[in-house]
Amino acid sequence: MKLYVNCITSGAELRNDIKTLIPEMNLRRRMSRVVKSGVAAGIESLLAFGDRSPIDAVVTATGLGCVADSEKFLDALIANEERMLNPTPFIQSTFNTVGAQIALLRGLHCYNTTYAHRWTSFENALVDAALRLGAGLSQAVLIGAFDETTPSVEKILQRLRVAPQGRWGESAVFFVLTAEAFDTSVAAITQIRIPADDTAPGGGFTTQGDSEGAEGRDSRETAPEGAVPAGTADGRRTETEARQDCRAGEPGPRTGPETDDGGQSGRIREVYASQTGAAPHFTAIAEAFRLAIAANAGRRIVLYNDFPGGKASAIELTCM
Repeated sequence: MKLYVNCITSGAELRNDIKTLIPEMNLRRRMSRVVKSGVAAGIESLLAFGDRSPIDAVVTATGLGCVADSEKFLDALIANEERMLNPTPFIQSTFNTVGAQIALLRGLHCYNTTYAHRWTSFENALVDAALRLGAGLSQAVLIGAFDETTPSVEKILQRLRVAPQGRWGESAVFFVLTAEAFDTSVAAITQIRIPADDTAPGGGFTTQGDSEGAEGRDSRETAPEGAVPAGTADGRRTETEARQDCRAGEPGPRTGPETDDGGQSGRIREVYASQTGAAPHFTAIAEAFRLAIAANAGRRIVLYNDFPGGKASAIELTCM
């Protein structure tokens, strides 16, 4: 079955004033940066979708959760010797804070869960929503992915060789996923593929979705891993080049033949998340997802999550 993406919204590019999205001043003041950005993006997406279909599930994804509030609480815990602690940072440090705040503000008394699976958090949230829609348990699902960074977290991740020097990013992206197409639909998801074996990135994929778009797929899945495009010393393009490519609709490196025919032949254009201009972080694939849809209107694409260094997942889309 196809799943339709509606009203995709970025917390960094809100169309409405945040004061109209989160009217209560004291609530806004207590929110950390990522909570405020995520909640605002989620509410704006809901407002844009309107009453076309009832929202009966909220599924969010994050790699590290609300890092700044976690740090604030732990710092106070040490400084105050575990006495007279402000409960607000603790309450807002949990991974499900953003999804819960959206539900409270919009009165959504429904299924609400958060996935924290590092690099594939977003994909697991998509699969959960797809299963609910496919089983008829939900008509419309609000999906979001968010992550933030702080100087201390970036240093730790660099020491662990997870974050590249000075390039660890953050974002908040939300949209409404439905099984029915609406006038707000910007893309249709036809497949979600995640490696069955986490120890072998780019290996066998488990599939959620139909078999539409199978033509031309074998060349991608059997291509050698580790191929990198020309560019910098490690094979990656500069951030400026990536942004230029994204604006031009250039999908970056490919493991199969060039298929840019405007989607007329039914073949699928390959897009690598690391080449869309999104700065790497655990849920950067959601930002790459948003950018890829905007840059490939009218095309069928497969978006690879290559931020971990291999193909962590593949999402097949028909952009509208």
